[in-house]
Amino acid sequence: MSEPPLPAGFTAGHWTDEEAATGCTVVLAPPDGAVASGDVRGGGPGTREIDLLNPIANAARVHAILMSGGHYTYAEMPLFSWLRDELHLGRNYYDRLGHLAQGFVPSMIAREILIRSHVVNGRGWLAFLVCSIALAISACYEFVEWWVAVASGTDADAFLATQGDVWDTQWDMFLALCGAILAQLTLTGLHDRQLEALAAAE
Repeated sequence: MSEPPLPAGFTAGHWTDEEAATGCTVVLAPPDGAVASGDVRGGGPGTREIDLLNPIANAARVHAILMSGGHYTYAEMPLFSWLRDELHLGRNYYDRLGHLAQGFVPSMIAREILIRSHVVNGRGWLAFLVCSIALAISACYEFVEWWVAVASGTDADAFLATQGDVWDTQWDMFLALCGAILAQLTLTGLHDRQLEALAAAE
């Protein structure tokens, strides 16, 4: 099958790892960039980068698009499988790290929105609402996992990565809460200084 032609000034390259059954494709735009759009499909598409192509986003032009393939489920992530074997753990804990990040990352976004929108006064209520939002996001993710598991049938256990843990859902939400608390304990001072600098610049 012949390769599709590229517009003038564009180049593309592809790399495949046959053993791991994965790979990546890179499309390079001309030096001054190009207007882009995208259509993401599949069972678990990522949206963080593709959202940059939204017309309301700040990225007016892009210079490259990287498309990478995924091969491993949470329960089969090689580094954490190695840690499991080396430390004689009962499971692959990569999903736990992911859910910790699921609370850590959105908590600071929620904090900034609450502060800049003047939604709440007082640091206690601010911290409480930030943690509540992180928990709500985590709970919604558990809903999505449940719906995908029901739809996929026999593939449900591999997708959920429960690895036999009946409390996996509770652990996921608890770790998201821990991530939200950790983010506020470690980043609040820096975040406040950045917001003060932003307010002064405006």
